[in-house]
Amino acid sequence: MSPFFRRAFLFFLLTNSIFFQLKAQVEVDSIRHLLPQTRGIEKVDLLNTLASRLITISPAEVEQVTSEALTLAERLDYAHGIIRVWINKATLLSEMNDFDKAEEAFKKAESLALAERDTQAQALIKNGTGANYGKQGRYAESVEAYLLGVPLAGEAGDLDLEASLFMNIGRTKELLSEFDEATDYYQKAKERYTKLGDRFRMGQLYINLGVLEYKKQNLGMSIEYNGKALEIFDMLGDKKMTALSLQNLGFAYATTGQYQKALNHYDRSYALREQISDAYGMGKILLNRARVFDSQGQGKKAIQSAEASLEQAQEINNKFLTRDASLFLYQQYKKQRAIEEALTCYILYANTKDSLSLLANQSRVAELTARYDFDKLRSENQLQLQEGEIKDLKIRQRNQFILGMLVLLVLILVIFYNQRKGMRYRLELSKRDQEIFRNEKELANKELEVQKERLVAYANEVLLKDNILAEAKMELSELRKGGLKESERLSELIDGLNTSITEKDWLSFKLYFEATYPQFFEKLRLRCHEPSTSDQRLAAMIKIGLSNKEIGSAFNISPDSVVRARHRLRQKLDFATPQEMEDFIISL
Repeated sequence: MSPFFRRAFLFFLLTNSIFFQLKAQVEVDSIRHLLPQTRGIEKVDLLNTLASRLITISPAEVEQVTSEALTLAERLDYAHGIIRVWINKATLLSEMNDFDKAEEAFKKAESLALAERDTQAQALIKNGTGANYGKQGRYAESVEAYLLGVPLAGEAGDLDLEASLFMNIGRTKELLSEFDEATDYYQKAKERYTKLGDRFRMGQLYINLGVLEYKKQNLGMSIEYNGKALEIFDMLGDKKMTALSLQNLGFAYATTGQYQKALNHYDRSYALREQISDAYGMGKILLNRARVFDSQGQGKKAIQSAEASLEQAQEINNKFLTRDASLFLYQQYKKQRAIEEALTCYILYANTKDSLSLLANQSRVAELTARYDFDKLRSENQLQLQEGEIKDLKIRQRNQFILGMLVLLVLILVIFYNQRKGMRYRLELSKRDQEIFRNEKELANKELEVQKERLVAYANEVLLKDNILAEAKMELSELRKGGLKESERLSELIDGLNTSITEKDWLSFKLYFEATYPQFFEKLRLRCHEPSTSDQRLAAMIKIGLSNKEIGSAFNISPDSVVRARHRLRQKLDFATPQEMEDFIISL
């Protein structure tokens, strides 16, 4: 699958997700308005529907809504409502990437559904279980769960759920590169959506089929399916999805070398995105147009379109589009031998790429924080139930204490008897254990020495990368002053910039360092409350025995600046002499 069509498919998924989130928000507002007017079983169903919609737009509220639904359903002895609560809980856990707990919750829901012979709920559970497996990359188990759900959905007469199951099987088969089977399941989903008359879902299905046919290298069929999707979304008046279909067709025509058709479809897509103020989509179209111009050998137009795309990306602060546009411009300026412009774009590309790596780490932290907030909210809801059990627990604890004392007395007598009987055996065994312990300790020391050597080697590699950057920049400046006649050396110099030390190097070094000295930074914080990142870096460099010159090279500062930094660190650590500070750091 070519990179530009893969980007089109990913953009479709993002657009589709945004569309359904907006649709879900509208439904949420309607449900909130109806809730005060409902009672009994109807209210349970409405609360469960609200929870299912909130999963994608406001996960933090789901626990509260499901708790209210569960309490009311249990009071009314409404089995179907209880099952739906557990399905929503499991789905939320899966969205939070807590896959094991999600699987347990789905099993709980399934046991209740089996007891009630609720086939529709069983089909929903299989669908959710399949999605949970798919997120973990367990595709074979995912397909198996979906397939088990199909006859259950058919027995319940839920044609929409049956179609969704077939659609999910097709997507999973596509991920497994089993394209022919994926096509078969997509066609089965198409039959159901045709019966339902759900034209929007049909449009989505044609988009999926278009991508699948592209993977199978059937470009003619890919264009045909995307064309059908365009007809549907155009008829429905959905400008966002119509623009996406036009963009996909543009990609397909560009792949087949029909550049004018590609540009025409891009122009129509751009006009629609402009009407709905889709700035990101407009920027993507401009970059796609630039690629077509490049394929036609129209370098000037390619640069103009890419510059407009980059301007759009920076205006909306979209780092992904900024990265792609700056990389494309760097390549174009490099062809044109525009040294200064190529360097500027490359630096922007490198900085944006590093920034995206940091954002990925921050996203992971945010995800863990969200999970913590979710568990905290759940704990607060359980607190009231626990208070009612405390009195009974105290009584049981008192009885258990008395019984425990009697058992303990018996155990003491048994242990005393066994100790006397087996003393000689244990002494012999102890000698063997000591010998094993000595061997293990020697092995651990050897492994630690190896880890230290690797750590120093890694630090030297970082220093080497920094030296490469400095030499490359200096040589590039000399080339610019003297005039560049050949592009080969410029390429080598700019490529060398990519080896420069970045924040990622420090993160990688820190992980490797902590693996060798696990307690180092914690002990440092005990001595110096909240040391800065610079303090931690300097202390780590001192720990592995680097000189001031080597530390300065790593930090891109002069040796005198290193001396001042060491002085500041010594003041923070409250040591009288530099030697005392070094001895302390080395001992950590």
